[in-house]
Amino acid sequence: MKQNTTPEQTAKLIELGFAPKQVPATCGWADDEKYNIGELLSFLPQTINVFYDLAILSSHKGWWVLYGMIGDGDMWCIEHEVYRNDLVDALYEMAVKLKEKGVI
Repeated sequence: MKQNTTPEQTAKLIELGFAPKQVPATCGWADDEKYNIGELLSFLPQTINVFYDLAILSSHKGWWVLYGMIGDGDMWCIEHEVYRNDLVDALYEMAVKLKEKGVI
């Protein structure tokens, strides 16, 4: 499983206004400049539009990152949804999606 964003994903997040990582100039590790799962999670709010909560679900083939709520009969009402094979990619896609739509 991927642990960090790619250089292209990192550049896109910074372009969209997410804070660049503070990396010591003497460190020089390539992974220090990429975002990890925890950092991507910090970009996503727990709740959006008052009603929709963040949910992360796994399957044997991938990950769903979504914002939804329980409706009548325990059915999910989904506002935003992303599915990817790697959790890092799903979190990245959700952050980009919400930022480009002006949600965050």
